[in-house]
Amino acid sequence: MKVELKTLTPLWTGGVERNVDRIHETGLIGSLRWWYEAILRGLDGWACDPTKHKCKDEKHCAACELFGATGWSRKFRLNVEGELPKASSEFREIKISHSQDRGWRLGSGALSNNLTLSILPMRSGEQRDLNALAFLFSFIAGWGALGARTQVGYGVVHIENIRRGDQILPESEIVDTLFILERIAKEHPGTNGNYSGLPDIRDFFFARLTLPANFDEDAVWWSRQLSIKREYQAAKKQGFIPSAPAVRYEMRGWFRKQCPTSFERVLGSAKHLDDLRHDLMGTTQGGPNTSKGSRLYVSHLYQTKEGWEFRVWGWVPDLSYYNVKREALMQAIEQELASPRFSKVVFGLDKSLQLDWHCFDQNGKQSVADYLRGLVC
Repeated sequence: MKVELKTLTPLWTGGVERNVDRIHETGLIGSLRWWYEAILRGLDGWACDPTKHKCKDEKHCAACELFGATGWSRKFRLNVEGELPKASSEFREIKISHSQDRGWRLGSGALSNNLTLSILPMRSGEQRDLNALAFLFSFIAGWGALGARTQVGYGVVHIENIRRGDQILPESEIVDTLFILERIAKEHPGTNGNYSGLPDIRDFFFARLTLPANFDEDAVWWSRQLSIKREYQAAKKQGFIPSAPAVRYEMRGWFRKQCPTSFERVLGSAKHLDDLRHDLMGTTQGGPNTSKGSRLYVSHLYQTKEGWEFRVWGWVPDLSYYNVKREALMQAIEQELASPRFSKVVFGLDKSLQLDWHCFDQNGKQSVADYLRGLVC
Protein backbone atom coordinates (compact mmCIF):
# COMPACT_ATOMS: atom_id res chain seq x y z
CA MET A 1 0.00 0.00 0.00
CA LYS A 2 1.21 3.49 -0.86
CA VAL A 3 -0.08 6.70 0.70
CA GLU A 4 0.64 9.81 -1.35
CA LEU A 5 0.37 13.04 0.64
CA LYS A 6 1.56 16.59 1.08
CA THR A 7 2.16 18.53 4.27
CA LEU A 8 -0.10 21.44 5.23
CA THR A 9 1.85 22.34 8.36
CA PRO A 10 5.45 21.27 9.07
CA LEU A 11 5.98 17.62 9.91
CA TRP A 12 8.06 16.85 13.00
CA THR A 13 9.55 13.39 13.46
CA GLY A 14 12.62 14.19 15.54
CA GLY A 15 16.18 14.89 14.51
CA VAL A 16 19.50 16.25 15.63
CA GLU A 17 19.67 19.53 17.54
CA ARG A 18 15.86 19.88 17.64
CA ASN A 19 15.59 20.14 13.87
CA VAL A 20 14.09 17.66 11.42
CA ASP A 21 17.11 16.64 9.37
CA ARG A 22 14.92 14.13 7.51
CA ILE A 23 11.61 12.35 7.99
CA HIS A 24 12.22 9.59 10.51
CA GLU A 25 9.98 6.58 9.91
CA THR A 26 9.93 5.73 13.62
CA GLY A 27 8.33 9.10 14.39
CA LEU A 28 5.51 8.39 11.95
CA ILE A 29 5.03 4.84 13.22
CA GLY A 30 4.74 6.04 16.82
CA SER A 31 2.06 8.53 15.81
CA LEU A 32 0.14 5.93 13.80
CA ARG A 33 0.20 3.58 16.76
CA TRP A 34 -1.17 6.28 19.11
CA TRP A 35 -4.20 6.85 16.87
CA TYR A 36 -4.62 3.11 16.20
CA GLU A 37 -4.77 2.40 19.92
CA ALA A 38 -7.31 5.17 20.55
CA ILE A 39 -9.64 3.86 17.83
CA LEU A 40 -9.29 0.24 18.98
CA ARG A 41 -10.15 1.17 22.57
CA GLY A 42 -13.20 3.02 21.27
CA LEU A 43 -14.26 -0.17 19.48
CA ASP A 44 -13.85 -2.12 22.76
CA GLY A 45 -10.64 -3.74 21.61
CA TRP A 46 -7.59 -4.40 23.75
CA ALA A 47 -4.72 -1.92 23.32
CA CYS A 48 -2.20 -1.93 26.15
CA ASP A 49 -0.12 0.97 27.42
CA PRO A 50 3.08 0.52 25.35
CA THR A 51 5.13 2.55 27.82
CA LYS A 52 4.70 -0.26 30.36
CA HIS A 53 5.62 -3.11 27.95
CA LYS A 54 2.92 -5.45 29.23
CA CYS A 55 2.61 -7.49 26.04
CA LYS A 56 5.14 -10.27 25.56
CA ASP A 57 5.51 -13.84 24.36
CA GLU A 58 2.45 -15.06 22.46
CA LYS A 59 -0.22 -12.95 24.16
CA HIS A 60 -0.40 -9.58 22.43
CA CYS A 61 -2.95 -6.82 22.43
CA ALA A 62 -4.28 -5.75 19.04
CA ALA A 63 -1.88 -2.81 18.79
CA CYS A 64 1.21 -4.85 19.70
CA GLU A 65 0.14 -7.53 17.25
CA LEU A 66 0.49 -5.01 14.41
CA PHE A 67 3.13 -2.58 15.71
CA GLY A 68 5.32 -5.00 17.63
CA ALA A 69 6.33 -5.65 21.23
CA THR A 70 9.10 -7.33 23.18
CA GLY A 71 9.88 -10.57 21.32
CA TRP A 72 7.42 -9.78 18.52
CA SER A 73 8.42 -7.78 15.45
CA ARG A 74 6.25 -5.23 13.70
CA LYS A 75 4.16 -6.67 10.86
CA PHE A 76 5.13 -3.99 8.37
CA ARG A 77 7.94 -1.78 7.16
CA LEU A 78 7.33 1.89 6.36
CA ASN A 79 9.45 3.63 3.73
CA VAL A 80 9.34 7.36 2.96
CA GLU A 81 9.77 8.12 -0.72
CA GLY A 82 9.22 11.00 -3.12
CA GLU A 83 10.25 14.63 -2.99
CA LEU A 84 12.93 15.32 -0.42
CA PRO A 85 11.40 17.54 2.25
CA LYS A 86 12.53 21.11 2.68
CA ALA A 87 12.83 22.69 6.10
CA SER A 88 10.19 25.13 7.29
CA SER A 89 11.15 28.38 8.97
CA GLU A 90 12.63 28.03 12.44
CA PHE A 91 10.99 30.42 14.87
CA ARG A 92 12.75 31.71 17.90
CA GLU A 93 10.87 32.04 21.18
CA ILE A 94 7.37 33.36 20.59
CA LYS A 95 5.70 35.31 23.39
CA ILE A 96 2.04 36.03 22.83
CA SER A 97 1.82 38.32 25.87
CA HIS A 98 4.40 40.76 27.20
CA SER A 99 3.66 39.43 30.69
CA GLN A 100 4.84 35.93 29.78
CA ASP A 101 8.06 34.76 31.40
CA ARG A 102 8.54 32.15 28.69
CA GLY A 103 7.14 31.58 25.26
CA TRP A 104 7.09 28.85 22.64
CA ARG A 105 10.10 27.84 20.61
CA LEU A 106 9.02 26.41 17.29
CA GLY A 107 11.83 24.65 15.48
CA SER A 108 11.79 23.93 11.78
CA GLY A 109 9.89 20.94 10.44
CA ALA A 110 9.72 19.09 7.12
CA LEU A 111 7.55 20.39 4.30
CA SER A 112 6.83 18.56 1.06
CA ASN A 113 4.26 18.65 -1.73
CA ASN A 114 4.99 15.09 -2.79
CA LEU A 115 5.61 12.40 -0.19
CA THR A 116 4.86 8.70 -0.57
CA LEU A 117 4.64 6.40 2.42
CA SER A 118 5.07 2.79 1.33
CA ILE A 119 3.72 0.17 3.74
CA LEU A 120 5.20 -3.25 3.09
CA PRO A 121 4.32 -6.49 4.91
CA MET A 122 7.19 -8.11 6.79
CA ARG A 123 5.68 -11.57 6.52
CA SER A 124 3.35 -13.22 4.03
CA GLY A 125 -0.35 -13.58 4.77
CA GLU A 126 -0.61 -10.44 6.92
CA GLN A 127 -2.06 -7.97 4.44
CA ARG A 128 -5.47 -7.81 6.13
CA ASP A 129 -4.31 -5.83 9.16
CA LEU A 130 -2.25 -3.51 6.98
CA ASN A 131 -5.30 -2.66 4.89
CA ALA A 132 -6.87 -1.16 8.03
CA LEU A 133 -4.16 1.51 7.94
CA ALA A 134 -5.94 3.05 4.94
CA PHE A 135 -8.78 4.11 7.21
CA LEU A 136 -6.32 5.28 9.84
CA PHE A 137 -4.45 7.55 7.42
CA SER A 138 -7.68 8.99 6.05
CA PHE A 139 -8.98 9.71 9.55
CA ILE A 140 -5.75 11.42 10.65
CA ALA A 141 -5.61 13.55 7.51
CA GLY A 142 -9.19 14.67 8.01
CA TRP A 143 -9.21 15.57 11.69
CA GLY A 144 -5.86 15.11 13.44
CA ALA A 145 -2.17 15.31 12.68
CA LEU A 146 0.78 13.00 12.05
CA GLY A 147 4.14 12.84 13.79
CA ALA A 148 5.22 14.58 17.00
CA ARG A 149 4.58 18.03 18.53
CA THR A 150 1.06 18.04 17.14
CA GLN A 151 -0.14 19.93 20.23
CA VAL A 152 1.73 23.03 18.98
CA GLY A 153 0.76 23.05 15.34
CA TYR A 154 2.78 20.42 13.49
CA GLY A 155 1.76 17.47 11.33
CA VAL A 156 -1.39 18.38 9.38
CA VAL A 157 -1.31 16.53 6.06
CA HIS A 158 -3.49 16.16 2.99
CA ILE A 159 -3.79 12.77 1.31
CA GLU A 160 -3.72 12.91 -2.47
CA ASN A 161 -4.57 9.23 -2.82
CA ILE A 162 -4.05 5.77 -1.36
CA ARG A 163 -2.94 3.00 -3.70
CA ARG A 164 -3.02 -0.76 -3.44
CA GLY A 165 -0.77 -1.94 -6.22
CA ASP A 166 -1.64 0.19 -9.26
CA GLN A 167 -5.20 0.85 -8.08
CA ILE A 168 -6.24 4.08 -6.41
CA LEU A 169 -8.64 3.17 -3.62
CA PRO A 170 -11.98 5.00 -3.86
CA GLU A 171 -13.30 6.72 -0.75
CA SER A 172 -15.96 4.04 -0.25
CA GLU A 173 -13.33 1.28 -0.13
CA ILE A 174 -11.19 3.27 2.33
CA VAL A 175 -14.20 3.70 4.61
CA ASP A 176 -14.94 -0.02 4.35
CA THR A 177 -11.53 -0.86 5.81
CA LEU A 178 -13.01 0.20 9.17
CA PHE A 179 -14.69 -3.23 9.14
CA ILE A 180 -11.20 -4.70 9.49
CA LEU A 181 -10.58 -2.63 12.63
CA GLU A 182 -13.92 -3.81 14.01
CA ARG A 183 -12.95 -7.45 13.45
CA ILE A 184 -9.54 -6.90 15.00
CA ALA A 185 -11.20 -5.39 18.08
CA LYS A 186 -13.49 -8.42 18.39
CA GLU A 187 -10.54 -10.79 18.06
CA HIS A 188 -8.73 -8.90 20.86
CA PRO A 189 -11.56 -7.84 23.19
CA GLY A 190 -10.82 -5.40 25.97
CA THR A 191 -11.87 -5.73 29.59
CA ASN A 192 -12.97 -3.18 32.15
CA GLY A 193 -10.06 -1.10 33.39
CA ASN A 194 -7.96 -1.38 30.22
CA TYR A 195 -8.52 2.23 29.27
CA SER A 196 -7.85 4.12 32.48
CA GLY A 197 -5.77 7.18 31.63
CA LEU A 198 -5.28 6.10 28.00
CA PRO A 199 -6.65 7.77 24.83
CA ASP A 200 -10.02 6.38 23.78
CA ILE A 201 -11.68 7.78 20.65
CA ARG A 202 -14.98 8.01 22.55
CA ASP A 203 -13.39 10.73 24.71
CA PHE A 204 -12.25 12.84 21.74
CA PHE A 205 -13.67 15.94 20.13
CA PHE A 206 -12.71 17.33 16.71
CA ALA A 207 -13.11 20.83 15.30
CA ARG A 208 -12.14 22.50 12.04
CA LEU A 209 -12.39 26.27 11.85
CA THR A 210 -12.35 28.30 8.64
CA LEU A 211 -11.48 31.99 8.51
CA PRO A 212 -13.28 34.35 6.12
CA ALA A 213 -11.78 34.95 2.70
CA ASN A 214 -10.95 38.59 3.52
CA PHE A 215 -8.86 37.67 6.58
CA ASP A 216 -5.79 39.93 6.81
CA GLU A 217 -3.22 37.81 8.59
CA ASP A 218 -0.67 40.65 8.79
CA ALA A 219 -3.06 42.82 10.81
CA VAL A 220 -3.53 40.37 13.68
CA TRP A 221 -2.00 41.59 16.94
CA TRP A 222 -0.04 38.41 17.66
CA SER A 223 1.48 38.33 14.18
CA ARG A 224 2.86 41.83 14.76
CA GLN A 225 4.23 40.79 18.15
CA LEU A 226 6.19 37.90 16.67
CA SER A 227 8.90 40.43 15.75
CA ILE A 228 10.46 37.86 13.42
CA LYS A 229 9.12 39.16 10.16
CA ARG A 230 11.55 37.30 7.91
CA GLU A 231 10.61 33.86 9.28
CA TYR A 232 6.93 34.79 9.42
CA GLN A 233 6.82 35.83 5.76
CA ALA A 234 8.75 32.70 4.79
CA ALA A 235 6.15 30.56 6.56
CA LYS A 236 3.31 32.29 4.68
CA LYS A 237 5.02 31.55 1.38
CA GLN A 238 5.22 27.90 2.42
CA GLY A 239 1.48 27.80 3.10
CA PHE A 240 1.13 28.03 6.89
CA ILE A 241 1.08 30.65 9.67
CA PRO A 242 2.49 29.85 13.15
CA SER A 243 -0.78 30.63 14.93
CA ALA A 244 -1.02 27.70 17.38
CA PRO A 245 0.63 29.57 20.30
CA ALA A 246 -1.96 32.36 20.08
CA VAL A 247 -4.89 29.93 20.07
CA ARG A 248 -3.43 27.85 22.90
CA TYR A 249 -2.78 30.99 24.96
CA GLU A 250 -6.44 31.94 24.64
CA MET A 251 -7.59 28.40 25.45
CA ARG A 252 -5.49 28.30 28.62
CA GLY A 253 -7.35 31.41 29.73
CA TRP A 254 -10.62 29.49 29.58
CA PHE A 255 -9.47 27.43 32.56
CA ARG A 256 -8.43 30.33 34.79
CA LYS A 257 -10.50 32.22 37.33
CA GLN A 258 -11.33 34.94 34.82
CA CYS A 259 -13.18 32.66 32.43
CA PRO A 260 -15.51 33.43 29.51
CA THR A 261 -19.20 33.22 30.37
CA SER A 262 -19.76 29.70 29.07
CA PHE A 263 -16.83 28.40 31.12
CA GLU A 264 -17.90 30.24 34.27
CA ARG A 265 -21.05 28.11 34.31
CA VAL A 266 -19.08 24.87 33.89
CA LEU A 267 -16.08 25.62 36.12
CA GLY A 268 -17.83 27.59 38.83
CA SER A 269 -17.82 24.56 41.13
CA ALA A 270 -14.51 23.13 39.89
CA LYS A 271 -11.90 22.31 42.48
CA HIS A 272 -8.17 22.50 41.84
CA LEU A 273 -8.68 24.73 38.81
CA ASP A 274 -4.95 25.02 38.11
CA ASP A 275 -4.63 21.22 38.18
CA LEU A 276 -7.50 20.93 35.71
CA ARG A 277 -5.82 23.39 33.37
CA HIS A 278 -2.52 21.52 33.57
CA ASP A 279 -4.30 18.18 33.09
CA LEU A 280 -5.92 19.33 29.86
CA MET A 281 -3.38 21.81 28.48
CA GLY A 282 -0.15 20.31 29.81
CA THR A 283 2.58 21.78 32.02
CA THR A 284 6.34 21.82 32.45
CA GLN A 285 6.21 23.13 36.01
CA GLY A 286 8.14 21.14 38.58
CA GLY A 287 10.75 19.68 36.25
CA PRO A 288 10.80 16.68 33.90
CA ASN A 289 9.46 14.23 36.47
CA THR A 290 6.20 16.15 36.87
CA SER A 291 5.77 17.58 33.36
CA LYS A 292 2.59 16.59 31.58
CA GLY A 293 1.71 16.59 27.90
CA SER A 294 -1.35 18.35 26.58
CA ARG A 295 -4.63 16.54 25.92
CA LEU A 296 -5.79 19.42 23.71
CA TYR A 297 -4.17 19.97 20.31
CA VAL A 298 -4.13 23.00 18.03
CA SER A 299 -2.78 23.19 14.49
CA HIS A 300 -1.23 26.20 12.81
CA LEU A 301 -3.24 28.00 10.18
CA TYR A 302 -2.89 26.28 6.81
CA GLN A 303 -4.17 27.11 3.36
CA THR A 304 -7.03 25.33 1.62
CA LYS A 305 -8.98 26.18 -1.54
CA GLU A 306 -11.42 28.09 0.65
CA GLY A 307 -8.75 30.08 2.50
CA TRP A 308 -7.08 29.77 5.91
CA GLU A 309 -8.15 26.95 8.24
CA PHE A 310 -6.98 25.39 11.49
CA ARG A 311 -7.90 22.47 13.75
CA VAL A 312 -8.55 21.97 17.43
CA TRP A 313 -8.99 18.48 18.82
CA GLY A 314 -8.32 16.55 21.98
CA TRP A 315 -9.30 13.80 24.36
CA VAL A 316 -11.10 14.69 27.56
CA PRO A 317 -11.77 11.75 29.91
CA ASP A 318 -13.91 11.67 33.04
CA LEU A 319 -13.57 14.91 35.04
CA SER A 320 -15.54 13.97 38.15
CA TYR A 321 -12.45 14.54 40.31
CA TYR A 322 -12.73 18.24 39.43
CA ASN A 323 -16.51 18.40 39.99
CA VAL A 324 -16.92 19.02 36.26
CA LYS A 325 -19.23 17.16 33.90
CA ARG A 326 -17.44 16.20 30.73
CA GLU A 327 -20.50 16.81 28.54
CA ALA A 328 -20.83 20.35 29.90
CA LEU A 329 -17.16 21.08 29.23
CA MET A 330 -17.47 19.79 25.66
CA GLN A 331 -20.41 22.11 25.10
CA ALA A 332 -18.48 25.04 26.56
CA ILE A 333 -15.49 24.41 24.25
CA GLU A 334 -17.77 24.23 21.23
CA GLN A 335 -19.55 27.45 22.22
CA GLU A 336 -16.31 29.34 22.78
CA LEU A 337 -14.78 28.27 19.47
CA ALA A 338 -17.95 29.40 17.70
CA SER A 339 -18.25 32.67 19.64
CA PRO A 340 -17.63 36.14 18.16
CA ARG A 341 -15.47 36.85 21.22
CA PHE A 342 -12.97 34.08 20.34
CA SER A 343 -12.79 35.27 16.73
CA LYS A 344 -12.24 38.86 17.82
CA VAL A 345 -9.65 38.19 20.53
CA VAL A 346 -7.48 35.77 18.54
CA PHE A 347 -7.92 36.90 14.93
CA GLY A 348 -9.26 40.45 15.16
CA LEU A 349 -12.44 39.56 13.25
CA ASP A 350 -15.91 40.98 13.81
CA LYS A 351 -17.85 37.77 13.24
CA SER A 352 -17.62 34.14 14.28
CA LEU A 353 -15.47 31.60 12.48
CA GLN A 354 -17.08 28.81 10.49
CA LEU A 355 -16.98 25.78 12.80
CA ASP A 356 -17.27 22.09 11.92
CA TRP A 357 -17.60 20.27 15.28
CA HIS A 358 -17.79 16.56 16.12
CA CYS A 359 -17.95 14.84 19.49
CA PHE A 360 -19.14 11.30 20.18
CA ASP A 361 -22.34 11.21 22.20
CA GLN A 362 -21.55 8.65 24.87
CA ASN A 363 -25.21 8.56 25.94
CA GLY A 364 -26.62 8.28 22.43
CA LYS A 365 -27.61 5.32 20.29
CA GLN A 366 -25.05 5.78 17.50
CA SER A 367 -22.28 3.20 17.46
CA VAL A 368 -18.64 4.23 17.58
CA ALA A 369 -18.08 2.62 14.16
CA ASP A 370 -20.89 4.63 12.55
CA TYR A 371 -19.56 7.79 14.18
CA LEU A 372 -16.10 7.14 12.74
CA ARG A 373 -17.50 6.39 9.28
CA GLY A 374 -19.32 9.70 9.35
CA LEU A 375 -16.06 11.53 9.99
CA VAL A 376 -14.28 9.96 7.02
CA CYS A 377 -17.11 9.93 4.48
